[in-house]
Amino acid sequence: MALNWTAEILAQLEFHWDTSLWPRMRGLTDDEYFWEPVEGCWSVRPHPDGTFVADWE
Repeated sequence: MALNWTAEILAQLEFHWDTSLWPRMRGLTDDEYFWEPVEGCWSVRPHPDGTFVADWE
């Protein structure tokens, strides 16, 4: 029986998103989501035109 690696990896990602990541992120305020442990950390920041851009991009 051959493994379908794509399906296995996708199932793992969906499981961790549904059980770990999404429940922790749901309900965060913008201040909590964009909190930085030290000033100037790499982050994803909103720009005046409404887009979000990663600092290192």
